[in-house]
Amino acid sequence: MNDLPELSTNTSVIKTDDNKFELSVYSGKVMDAKMAISEISKIVKAFPALSEDFVDLLFERAIAKGFTQERFVDSVNNVIDNCQYPSPTLANFLSFDKRVSLLNYNQVCNLVANQEDKFENYVRVLISGKSFWISSADQLKYNIPTEI
Repeated sequence: MNDLPELSTNTSVIKTDDNKFELSVYSGKVMDAKMAISEISKIVKAFPALSEDFVDLLFERAIAKGFTQERFVDSVNNVIDNCQYPSPTLANFLSFDKRVSLLNYNQVCNLVANQEDKFENYVRVLISGKSFWISSADQLKYNIPTEI
């Protein structure tokens, strides 16, 4: 599990600082301008002090980071619901993600051997031909397919 698998543009496997792997629950088509207009309108209504340059840069960075439409919508809603300051930062929007932990076979076996979990609580997911295990509950909650 030392190698990050080759990924398509719509799959987000992230290697964390502590050398673990996570999967973004957002996949699919990367958003485009037409798809984001209503969300940008919501941002301007919620935070009228933000400049047009801010919104342009946000949109540009979201596309560069491979945001899907669903992730962008969730990000905008999250910032509107939770921003504690008069104006949000770009990072408030761009850092938003929902992720699930990816385990390798040995990690799942160690959890079972140490009686920390049961093997039936995990499901194998193939990501670009490489096997990972995720929680069955996460698979159901986020509708994650068994092959990506």
